[in-house]
Amino acid sequence: MKKLLTIILSMLFVASLSLAVIGCKKSEETANNVKDAANKATTKVYDATKETVSKVKEATTKVFDDTKGTVSKVNDNTKESVNKVKEAAGEAKEDVKEATE
Repeated sequence: MKKLLTIILSMLFVASLSLAVIGCKKSEETANNVKDAANKATTKVYDATKETVSKVKEATTKVFDDTKGTVSKVNDNTKESVNKVKEAAGEAKEDVKEATE
């Protein structure tokens, strides 16, 4: 009877160790799946961020170029306006001079 009990206890011990090994393998597999999913998600976030930075850089460059062009046009228009005012002032001066003579 003692031998039978010893054999049964030994079998239970071996079975529990086997189940523990299987459980560890499944946990390791799950951990690897989670790790792979996290790596894929990180790569997607990195790629999206990289693409967004590129688009923002392009937009900033465009705004800068457009602003440069606008400033140039404003400068040209201001010079033209100043010249017209000078001409008008000169004409007015001549008109006043002629009227006083």
